[in-house]
Amino acid sequence: MSDYFQLLNLISRQKVPPVLFCHVEDHYLMRELLSLLEKTVLNGPVDFNYDRINAKQMSVSSWLALVQTPPMMSTHRLVCIDQIDKIKKEDVDDLLAYLQKPISDTVLVLLCQQSGILRKCESLCKTQQFYFDIAPLKKPALFKYVQEMAQKLYQIKLAPSCSDVLFDAYSTDAAQWMMAVERVYLYAPKESFVDDRLLERVTQKTSMDSVFKLTDAFLDKRANILLPVTQTLLLQKEEPLAMAGLCTRSVRSLMNIKVSLEQGEDQKTLAQKAGVPEFLLPRYLKVAKETSWRTLFLVHRTLLKSDISLKSSGVSKELQYFFAMWKCCIEQT
Repeated sequence: MSDYFQLLNLISRQKVPPVLFCHVEDHYLMRELLSLLEKTVLNGPVDFNYDRINAKQMSVSSWLALVQTPPMMSTHRLVCIDQIDKIKKEDVDDLLAYLQKPISDTVLVLLCQQSGILRKCESLCKTQQFYFDIAPLKKPALFKYVQEMAQKLYQIKLAPSCSDVLFDAYSTDAAQWMMAVERVYLYAPKESFVDDRLLERVTQKTSMDSVFKLTDAFLDKRANILLPVTQTLLLQKEEPLAMAGLCTRSVRSLMNIKVSLEQGEDQKTLAQKAGVPEFLLPRYLKVAKETSWRTLFLVHRTLLKSDISLKSSGVSKELQYFFAMWKCCIEQT
């Protein structure tokens, strides 16, 4: 059994150890684990009891003081430290001292990008069974996981034949597999059973390149690009609702990239966290650097409103979508 499933089992049984030292290779799976930890560990106000800190931006002694602060209106506190392998050498002893005697009412999650840098800490955590290697799942285990998530999130049953389609397209990238399932949900919302033919047809229907062109045009208020690209996609029988959904996801990816850039993360980590394929990463990086937070928030808000309008309005979906585009172009001032 992989470390991911071992940790998942501990969380589901509420047997979470006081320290989780995680060597993270698959950021999508780690993000899912953190979300589950937040729901399981915290039984009080999240804002008072959950902290996520970048190790490069705060000394070990400072965040250890936070770790040892009693929880407020909750039985436990949850503290997650990103890039723990970036701490200073002189701070390692402080961390070791805490790992030897962690407190019971705080769950401390240490996220490590490179294994072997903090050897003493890793060795101690392995001895105490605090160490977990969150690596990409192998094909059978990954498909089982995606099948369960598709059923849970979208009420979609994936046929066994879908496994080869997903593997051939995305290898064992969990984020890309789940994005493919989301595209099926957006483009074929009435389908409860998905076989390999439907999956291939849906995942190939809208290229991510076209979605990115739309998103980029939204952000730059370029109606001269928005209109022709949208018209082409509509002529190709693309669903406006699905286009709005994919563009919204693309904007969220840009937000994630912007956060990762501010934290100084490497490009591989950044791409995995944002769920962006490698061939599009340079363009996403360029746009994320050039676009302000205000613009990203405005476009994201407008696209979400458009999504709601498309679902509830009796007006033509095409007109609703064109209205959303113009609204984006006008509001960003």
